[in-house]
Amino acid sequence: MNVTQADIDELRELWKRAAQEQESYFDRIYKILVREAGSEEQLERYPIAVNPEFMQEADKGVVEWLNKEIPKIVVRLIELSKASPVISDLDRGDLKFSLRELLASLRLHRYQHWGTYIHSDEDRVLGVDPPGQSESECDLQAAFKEFTTARENVQRLTDLPSMTIRGGPLSSS
Repeated sequence: MNVTQADIDELRELWKRAAQEQESYFDRIYKILVREAGSEEQLERYPIAVNPEFMQEADKGVVEWLNKEIPKIVVRLIELSKASPVISDLDRGDLKFSLRELLASLRLHRYQHWGTYIHSDEDRVLGVDPPGQSESECDLQAAFKEFTTARENVQRLTDLPSMTIRGGPLSSS
């Protein structure tokens, strides 16, 4: 795979736009909640649940775009990261989880995943719980925190100096 600096720069710009759009979406929902509560002080004192109408009002077509673009961006980042000697398979696995966290946060959900758990008593294996994943509803603040954490994970990889190519294309086999 040949990776050029232009590929990396394009990916960074797409990611920057998607992250800004998602952050703006959360901000619009928050402003709607403040409006419905009467003031920020009232909202803090008497929290209001986000209902689907608020999400629709804040949407402005961005949720559909983000649901299409974020997976494309993350998959492209995974492809490009294969050309980097410092991004491991573990990092690429984390990107997959970050993708799910980003998409869940759009629906005001929290994405969780867990690995295999082995039940044991000293030297005896009593049973094994398989790996799994789940999504649960959460409030706006928790969804924004989920988004921020996932965004930082993706941003960390797009900002690595090794993702910057000086002097021409980087090839990997």
